Amino acid sequence: MAEIKISDLTAKSANLANTDLFVIAESDGAGGYVSKKITGAEISAIAGDNIYLVDGSLRSDRTVDLNGVYLAFQNSGADVLKISAADIISFNNAYSFPTADGTARQVLQTDGAGTLSFNQATAGLYAQTAVSSTLTNTTTETSIVGTGVGSLTIPANHFAVGDSYSAKISGKISAANGDLITIKIKSGSTILATTRAIALSRTTDKGWECKIDFTITAIGATGSISTHGIFDYNRDTGGLEGYVFQDVEAFDSTVANTLDITAEWGQASTLDIINSANFVLHKTY
Repeated sequence: MAEIKISDLTAKSANLANTDLFVIAESDGAGGYVSKKITGAEISAIAGDNIYLVDGSLRSDRTVDLNGVYLAFQNSGADVLKISAADIISFNNAYSFPTADGTARQVLQTDGAGTLSFNQATAGLYAQTAVSSTLTNTTTETSIVGTGVGSLTIPANHFAVGDSYSAKISGKISAANGDLITIKIKSGSTILATTRAIALSRTTDKGWECKIDFTITAIGATGSISTHGIFDYNRDTGGLEGYVFQDVEAFDSTVANTLDITAEWGQASTLDIINSANFVLHKTY
């Protein structure tokens, strides 16, 4: 142990003064100990509601009153965890947490420059990876969504008012002039929106697409959902032709809901053909 003069130390039983000196043993980091002097002021600083550390272990539960100063845990002189005088918690001098909670269903996001904040999550939910079955020569309503990754099902009681989603589905279509088709946006057996039966111009193996936006306007067993969509396709004569639809429908958010998009021909004809090759669903708000 390093030399400490007895004359430097203070014999004390009460009325601790800030200038009083006492000896303690401190780990040298190599399995041994060295002695050092601490002042009465330093002893006072570890009294009351402060944390007591002995050989790196927490002595007991304590409440720390920062009283306008910061508390930092360091490793080799660098801050690992710091609580500032303004109650901001930061890690590794790299990023800091917000001091207030976000709203329901928000998540923590980083700006890549050390700032974390609560924001609405935007995330991909489903992406089609295989061409759907081809619907032709039938008047049976049939799903035109192909298999993919992710899920089209939202669990029961998951929705909040204002939750919004966007979807886009596209593929190839053929139809005789004047033939009818109906596109429906559904959750289970509930029709959220529909083009209703629309008459197509002649089209032969051309591209089509349907863009859809949903917003939850009320939740519960008697909730509601607002749906806006655009269905369009290329005609043989050139140019796009399509249909815009808007619906607000009753919607039960207390049960699981699985999105589906169906097509239904108004006539059974081998000239009427539709499938999908791409379908992406993601949450926008």
